[in-house]
Amino acid sequence: MRNRHGAFTLIELLVVISIIALLIAILLPALGAARKSARAMQCLTLLRQYATANFVYASDHDGWYVPMRNITASEQTTWAANKYFQQTLNARPTPNGTTRYWKIQSACPETDPARFTSTGYVDIQESYGMNVTWDSSWGYPPYRTYNGQQYRHITQSDLDQLDVSKKVMFCDGLDWQVNGSRVDEWQGSDAMTRYAISGYNGCMSFRHSSNTVMNAAFYDGHAAANKQEDALDNAQMWVLQP
Repeated sequence: MRNRHGAFTLIELLVVISIIALLIAILLPALGAARKSARAMQCLTLLRQYATANFVYASDHDGWYVPMRNITASEQTTWAANKYFQQTLNARPTPNGTTRYWKIQSACPETDPARFTSTGYVDIQESYGMNVTWDSSWGYPPYRTYNGQQYRHITQSDLDQLDVSKKVMFCDGLDWQVNGSRVDEWQGSDAMTRYAISGYNGCMSFRHSSNTVMNAAFYDGHAAANKQEDALDNAQMWVLQP
């Protein structure tokens, strides 16, 4: 009787292939979920860095946090174009100039890649927004004039009257400014919200956890994930006026 060689039969080979395919089908969703979870954590880390940079800015500017906006005709900019703030976050190479296009590494990892430029930058206002106020008139914080320029910003003396652990500083957003009254404008994805909302000023993004969670940094320096229902009509999160 001849000895059998250790070769697989066709049936055995097909069984092995089927098992491998089944394992891949089981593991891929878990790997995808783990990857998205890691990207959400990376986003939280970035937002903590934004908060820290804002604290550094305030300590070097007499308690004035980074201006939300400058409306003087000769220089209409937002926080995203603030050179000092960019340098603190290493958002652009030196000299960085007053531009809102930052390195893609400075943006939320879940930002739509279609918004990235071919040179490795992104309009950071497509990734994160700064909390500016709550009411529909967007009348707070006020504009203050320094050296002939009008700046809208919040000060440490303003924040000393608030529970800063509950006040959003920066969060996932589709505009340079985010507003609590526009929480319900979210359409399920960044692209759908941009398409559905003509002039999506103030809209935040719930781009994490299957498009149900928004990451935010708060004025006490911590960052946290927030569900849409928790942010909806939540004055504690959005009202900056003492």
